[in-house]
Amino acid sequence: MSWRKQEEQVMSPYMDKRRELGIWLKVLLAKYGIRQTQIASKLGITRQYVCQICGGKSPLAPEHFKTIYDMLLEMQAAESDLKRFVQLHIDSKVMIPYMVGADLADIEITLLRKFRQLPPRHKDQVIIYIETLAESCRKEEE
Repeated sequence: MSWRKQEEQVMSPYMDKRRELGIWLKVLLAKYGIRQTQIASKLGITRQYVCQICGGKSPLAPEHFKTIYDMLLEMQAAESDLKRFVQLHIDSKVMIPYMVGADLADIEITLLRKFRQLPPRHKDQVIIYIETLAESCRKEEE
C-alpha cells in the first residue's frame, strides 16, 4: 500500500468531518440567505476558496469561522444551527488519537470532557488560544 493511501486511511475520519462541516455551512448559508460571495468578501478570500471550504476540500480557519459565526448571529440563526456549526468545526479541527489507535492520556480525556461543557463562543476562544500557543511553540523550536 502506498504512503498516500495509508495517509488517506488515517485522515479519513478527519476529512469526513471537514466535509460534513462544509455541507452544513452550505446549508446554513442557503437557509439564512448569505451568499458565498458575501462570505468571500468579508473574509478577504476568493469565492472559489469558499466553495472549497463548503466542499470539504479546504479547512475553515478559526478566524474565518468566527467571522462566519458572527454573520450567522446577525442573521438571527437558530441556536441549534449555531451549536451544530460549532461542534462540526471543532470535530473538523481535532483528530482524536483513538481514531488512529493511540490511547488518550488522562489529562487529554479531562481536557476533552471540559471542552465539551463549554458554550460555543468559549470553545472558539479555546481553539484560537491553542492554535496561537502551538504556533508560538513551533517558532521557539526553530
